[in-house]
Amino acid sequence: NVLKDHVKASYGCDALTIPNGLHLKRIANADANRGRERWGLQGKTVVSLIGLTCSDRLYFLDALAVLRKSFPNLIFVGVGAGSMADRISKRCQELELPCVMTGWVDPMQVPDLYACTDVGLYPGDDNSYYDGACPLKVLEYTGAGKPIVANQVAELKRLDFPNILLRPATAEGFADGLRK
Repeated sequence: NVLKDHVKASYGCDALTIPNGLHLKRIANADANRGRERWGLQGKTVVSLIGLTCSDRLYFLDALAVLRKSFPNLIFVGVGAGSMADRISKRCQELELPCVMTGWVDPMQVPDLYACTDVGLYPGDDNSYYDGACPLKVLEYTGAGKPIVANQVAELKRLDFPNILLRPATAEGFADGLRK
């Protein structure tokens, strides 16, 4: 809707939105224990980024590294492959932040990752590119009943889901949101 409003204001023409779909039955059939066992997450506090859309600054990893002092069982789980996965893995090593990088995951197994997550992330940047986003991962975390810490995305502000904590796109902002 933020993008639709922008098109109207900037170009004077109407636009249609096509909402993301959500496969609630698949999410409802997810199994947190199966997910934790598959990826070795038993006894861990799991903070995940399912789908590696995120800020290039990786500030959310700095936030997690700070929080590890208070939450020693904390582990970051990154789901996806490619150059961003490589960058995230390298930064986790630099920060000595425990992480599991799953690589590509069969879509039928992804709901188990949502189920075994304690807190989900949508760590973009506070800019117009992210303001128009309504990513499927946010809807799936929400469908799984998980809290999410996200940057100050205008579309997510508009949706006002009770499970989303919006914070500035900084390590300090995300550390605050994750503590809550």
